[in-house]
Amino acid sequence: MIQAITSELPERLNSFDYYYEMSDSSKVWDKWSHEKSRIKRQLKSLSPEQMIDLKESIKVDDSQLFRHFSEFNGLPKTETEKNIRSEVFTTAWALVKTGLVDTIGKALVLAWKRIKVLSSLRKGIAYFAYYKVSGELRYAIGTLRNGNFDYQYKSSRKADRLDLVKYFDLEARAWRSFRLENLVNLAA
Repeated sequence: MIQAITSELPERLNSFDYYYEMSDSSKVWDKWSHEKSRIKRQLKSLSPEQMIDLKESIKVDDSQLFRHFSEFNGLPKTETEKNIRSEVFTTAWALVKTGLVDTIGKALVLAWKRIKVLSSLRKGIAYFAYYKVSGELRYAIGTLRNGNFDYQYKSSRKADRLDLVKYFDLEARAWRSFRLENLVNLAA
Protein backbone atom coordinates (compact mmCIF):
# COMPACT_ATOMS: atom_id res chain seq x y z
CA MET A 1 0.00 0.00 0.00
CA ILE A 2 2.79 2.45 0.93
CA GLN A 3 4.60 1.68 -2.35
CA ALA A 4 1.48 2.64 -4.34
CA ILE A 5 1.14 5.88 -2.38
CA THR A 6 4.76 6.90 -2.90
CA SER A 7 4.70 6.09 -6.62
CA GLU A 8 1.70 8.32 -7.35
CA LEU A 9 2.43 11.17 -4.94
CA PRO A 10 5.21 12.88 -6.94
CA GLU A 11 2.91 13.17 -9.95
CA ARG A 12 0.05 14.47 -7.82
CA LEU A 13 2.28 17.02 -6.07
CA ASN A 14 3.85 18.17 -9.36
CA SER A 15 0.44 18.63 -10.99
CA PHE A 16 -1.18 20.24 -7.92
CA ASP A 17 -2.56 23.76 -8.53
CA TYR A 18 -0.63 25.75 -5.92
CA TYR A 19 -2.59 28.89 -6.80
CA TYR A 20 -6.10 27.42 -6.51
CA GLU A 21 -6.90 29.75 -3.61
CA MET A 22 -6.84 32.70 -6.01
CA SER A 23 -9.56 31.21 -8.22
CA ASP A 24 -12.98 32.87 -8.50
CA SER A 25 -14.61 29.49 -9.09
CA SER A 26 -15.90 27.61 -6.05
CA LYS A 27 -15.67 24.37 -8.05
CA VAL A 28 -11.95 24.88 -8.62
CA TRP A 29 -11.41 25.81 -4.98
CA ASP A 30 -13.37 22.75 -3.76
CA LYS A 31 -11.57 20.38 -6.14
CA TRP A 32 -8.06 21.42 -5.09
CA SER A 33 -8.96 21.80 -1.43
CA HIS A 34 -10.17 18.18 -1.37
CA GLU A 35 -7.09 17.05 -3.29
CA LYS A 36 -4.88 18.85 -0.77
CA SER A 37 -6.63 17.02 2.09
CA ARG A 38 -6.18 13.64 0.39
CA ILE A 39 -2.47 14.31 -0.22
CA LYS A 40 -1.97 15.43 3.40
CA ARG A 41 -3.54 12.21 4.68
CA GLN A 42 -1.19 10.16 2.52
CA LEU A 43 1.84 12.19 3.58
CA LYS A 44 1.13 11.45 7.25
CA SER A 45 1.50 7.72 6.59
CA LEU A 46 5.05 8.07 5.19
CA SER A 47 8.27 7.62 7.12
CA PRO A 48 10.85 10.46 7.26
CA GLU A 49 13.05 8.57 4.77
CA GLN A 50 10.14 8.23 2.34
CA MET A 51 9.36 11.94 2.77
CA ILE A 52 12.96 12.84 1.88
CA ASP A 53 12.84 10.58 -1.22
CA LEU A 54 9.50 12.09 -2.20
CA LYS A 55 10.78 15.67 -1.79
CA GLU A 56 13.72 14.95 -4.08
CA SER A 57 11.38 13.74 -6.84
CA ILE A 58 9.17 16.85 -6.73
CA LYS A 59 9.88 19.64 -9.22
CA VAL A 60 7.85 22.31 -7.39
CA ASP A 61 9.46 25.35 -5.76
CA ASP A 62 10.02 24.71 -2.03
CA SER A 63 8.18 27.86 -0.95
CA GLN A 64 4.99 26.69 -2.68
CA LEU A 65 5.38 23.16 -1.37
CA PHE A 66 6.00 24.27 2.24
CA ARG A 67 3.10 26.75 2.14
CA HIS A 68 0.55 24.05 1.32
CA PHE A 69 2.16 20.93 2.77
CA SER A 70 3.79 21.69 6.10
CA GLU A 71 4.67 18.00 6.45
CA PHE A 72 7.83 18.76 4.42
CA ASN A 73 9.03 21.42 6.90
CA GLY A 74 11.75 20.26 9.26
CA LEU A 75 13.13 17.54 7.02
CA PRO A 76 16.93 17.31 7.02
CA LYS A 77 18.66 19.11 4.17
CA THR A 78 19.10 16.93 1.10
CA GLU A 79 22.36 16.59 -0.82
CA THR A 80 21.03 18.84 -3.57
CA GLU A 81 20.24 21.62 -1.07
CA LYS A 82 23.74 21.33 0.40
CA ASN A 83 25.20 21.36 -3.11
CA ILE A 84 23.30 24.54 -3.97
CA ARG A 85 25.01 26.41 -1.14
CA SER A 86 28.35 25.08 -2.28
CA GLU A 87 27.59 26.13 -5.86
CA VAL A 88 26.60 29.63 -4.72
CA PHE A 89 29.87 30.18 -2.84
CA THR A 90 31.96 28.64 -5.63
CA THR A 91 30.26 30.89 -8.20
CA ALA A 92 30.64 33.96 -5.97
CA TRP A 93 34.33 33.30 -5.46
CA ALA A 94 34.84 32.82 -9.21
CA LEU A 95 33.09 36.16 -9.87
CA VAL A 96 35.50 37.89 -7.46
CA LYS A 97 38.56 36.10 -8.89
CA THR A 98 37.71 37.07 -12.47
CA GLY A 99 37.28 40.70 -11.44
CA LEU A 100 33.63 40.94 -12.47
CA VAL A 101 32.74 42.27 -9.00
CA ASP A 102 34.88 43.83 -6.32
CA THR A 103 33.30 42.51 -3.11
CA ILE A 104 32.19 39.08 -1.96
CA GLY A 105 28.81 40.57 -0.94
CA LYS A 106 28.03 41.70 -4.49
CA ALA A 107 29.31 38.37 -5.79
CA LEU A 108 26.99 36.42 -3.48
CA VAL A 109 23.99 38.45 -4.67
CA LEU A 110 24.86 37.74 -8.32
CA ALA A 111 25.59 34.08 -7.59
CA TRP A 112 22.18 33.59 -5.93
CA LYS A 113 20.49 35.32 -8.87
CA ARG A 114 22.34 33.03 -11.28
CA ILE A 115 21.44 29.86 -9.36
CA LYS A 116 17.77 30.83 -9.05
CA VAL A 117 17.27 31.82 -12.67
CA LEU A 118 19.14 28.78 -14.03
CA SER A 119 17.19 26.50 -11.70
CA SER A 120 13.87 27.94 -12.92
CA LEU A 121 14.96 27.65 -16.55
CA ARG A 122 16.06 24.03 -16.09
CA LYS A 123 12.82 23.04 -14.31
CA GLY A 124 10.63 24.21 -17.17
CA ILE A 125 9.31 27.51 -18.44
CA ALA A 126 10.39 30.66 -16.60
CA TYR A 127 8.97 34.16 -16.86
CA PHE A 128 11.40 36.95 -16.10
CA ALA A 129 12.33 40.52 -16.93
CA TYR A 130 15.67 42.17 -17.51
CA TYR A 131 17.14 45.33 -18.95
CA LYS A 132 18.70 44.98 -22.38
CA VAL A 133 22.03 46.67 -23.13
CA SER A 134 20.07 49.46 -24.83
CA GLY A 135 18.25 50.15 -21.53
CA GLU A 136 14.93 48.75 -22.73
CA LEU A 137 13.03 46.51 -20.30
CA ARG A 138 12.45 43.06 -21.82
CA TYR A 139 9.89 40.57 -20.57
CA ALA A 140 10.99 37.08 -21.53
CA ILE A 141 9.63 33.55 -21.49
CA GLY A 142 12.48 31.08 -21.62
CA THR A 143 13.62 27.57 -20.83
CA LEU A 144 16.67 25.32 -20.69
CA ARG A 145 14.71 22.10 -20.24
CA ASN A 146 15.17 19.52 -22.97
CA GLY A 147 11.91 18.75 -24.68
CA ASN A 148 10.54 22.29 -24.33
CA PHE A 149 12.23 23.39 -27.52
CA ASP A 150 13.59 21.94 -30.73
CA TYR A 151 16.91 23.39 -31.83
CA GLN A 152 19.66 22.24 -34.14
CA TYR A 153 23.03 23.21 -32.68
CA LYS A 154 25.23 24.93 -35.25
CA SER A 155 28.63 24.60 -33.61
CA SER A 156 30.45 23.35 -30.56
CA ARG A 157 29.76 24.79 -27.12
CA LYS A 158 31.44 27.99 -26.07
CA ALA A 159 32.79 28.49 -22.58
CA ASP A 160 30.18 29.77 -20.13
CA ARG A 161 30.62 33.29 -18.79
CA LEU A 162 29.57 33.68 -15.17
CA ASP A 163 28.10 37.14 -15.71
CA LEU A 164 25.78 35.99 -18.54
CA VAL A 165 22.70 33.78 -18.48
CA LYS A 166 21.89 32.02 -21.74
CA TYR A 167 18.37 30.75 -22.35
CA PHE A 168 16.12 29.60 -25.17
CA ASP A 169 13.48 32.28 -25.80
CA LEU A 170 10.16 30.55 -26.47
CA GLU A 171 8.62 33.61 -28.13
CA ALA A 172 11.49 34.33 -30.51
CA ARG A 173 12.36 30.60 -30.87
CA ALA A 174 16.04 31.46 -30.57
CA TRP A 175 18.86 31.63 -28.03
CA ARG A 176 19.21 34.83 -26.02
CA SER A 177 21.38 36.00 -23.14
CA PHE A 178 21.43 38.76 -20.56
CA ARG A 179 23.80 40.09 -17.94
CA LEU A 180 23.03 38.97 -14.40
CA GLU A 181 23.09 42.46 -12.92
CA ASN A 182 20.34 43.46 -15.39
CA LEU A 183 17.86 40.86 -14.10
CA VAL A 184 14.84 42.68 -12.66
CA ASN A 185 12.32 39.99 -11.79
CA LEU A 186 11.88 36.24 -11.92
CA ALA A 187 8.57 34.40 -11.71
CA ALA A 188 8.71 30.62 -12.13
